[in-house]
Amino acid sequence: MSRIPPCSGDTCVAFRPSRKSACRGVSTLRVGRDAARLSSPKSVVAATGVTAVRGVALVILLLAIGGCGAKHTSGPRASNGAVVVEDLTANEEGVALLSRYPQSPALQSTRDTYASAASAGARDSVFMTTWFPGPDARIGEWSSIDSRGRVTIYRFVHDYGFQDSRTTSLVPSQLPELEAILASLPPSSPPKTLDHLLIVGFLRAPGDWQTRLYDRTSPPEIVIRIFREMTGAPLE
Repeated sequence: MSRIPPCSGDTCVAFRPSRKSACRGVSTLRVGRDAARLSSPKSVVAATGVTAVRGVALVILLLAIGGCGAKHTSGPRASNGAVVVEDLTANEEGVALLSRYPQSPALQSTRDTYASAASAGARDSVFMTTWFPGPDARIGEWSSIDSRGRVTIYRFVHDYGFQDSRTTSLVPSQLPELEAILASLPPSSPPKTLDHLLIVGFLRAPGDWQTRLYDRTSPPEIVIRIFREMTGAPLE
């Protein structure tokens, strides 16, 4: 998928099946066969010839049911003995969280822009935001600040182009201030719906682009401060 062009200017619990009943069955089978074999004197002699065969069959049976007794398992266990599988979705961050929303070419294009923001040939940005006024990503409201302190605000309509582009500049003291406060941005806290989503990306270090997802209706105070005092971009 093509990227947006630069704007000029439940924990899953897996239960281990119990093998106690199977083990009891094997034990009962073995005792029963031994009793039957020893009940007849003639069987004592005959049993010598078949003991090895029956022993092999018993081993095969034990292997088939997984063996008896305790068995080591990796990972934590719940109080009821079940193996607990870690919920890895709690560790998601950045553009990976966009997979939670209805997928479309427009959202994929937005994702690609943030994913490659620090790559060679990407537009010069130290800070970038996007939000969507509707239930899909076809229309996005964007803002960005480049390494020279130039602010660009625009609307991008997927498969159409830019609208309402305007630029301004930070005062010289604001750029170092911006770089200092960006490092304190909190982790992502994405909303349930796309129309409440606010994507915030920033350059934490050369080549290290970070992306956060917040609720546009209640963003972190740091983000509100950047919008009000530096970009002047709207949030609604």
